[in-house]
Amino acid sequence: MKSFISTIYLSLTCFVITSTTLMPLMTYAQDDPLSVSAKIGSLSREEKNEMITCPLHHKHMSISDNYRAGASDFTESDHYPFAYQLNYRRYCSKCTKIMQKEAHIFDIEPGMVAEKCILHNKLLKLNPEWQKYENDNKPAYSTPHAKQYLHQYYCPVCTKVHKIENK
Repeated sequence: MKSFISTIYLSLTCFVITSTTLMPLMTYAQDDPLSVSAKIGSLSREEKNEMITCPLHHKHMSISDNYRAGASDFTESDHYPFAYQLNYRRYCSKCTKIMQKEAHIFDIEPGMVAEKCILHNKLLKLNPEWQKYENDNKPAYSTPHAKQYLHQYYCPVCTKVHKIENK
């Protein structure tokens, strides 16, 4: 009888611990990617170090040998919040691959910026036709970063869409 009670107690304890750990992740999984990025960005470094599943990719994160407890030189990222390079306790393999791919793009293509287009999730480029004065070109909602607006940065996809819409 005693072992039966201890088994039930252990099962109940495991359920409570698991549900409190997974509950925040389940709420992330139901949201859209932009709100998930905002929620992840609002977490402290300690809270991020306690996560065991990547909220963006829903994959188990491995323990990182790159982790330093007192790291003050860490960087943060909205697009790949748990990449190996960011020195968290655990890392997501998909976040790491995305960060490596984008770093490779910066090496190959000069003029790329670390900012992304909100609609197309593409890296923005420096606009060689940029007008340094205040321009009155108000971007359309469907193409906020088109090259035709003569802003400092542009999105190649927004530029193509803008050309197609204005034919």
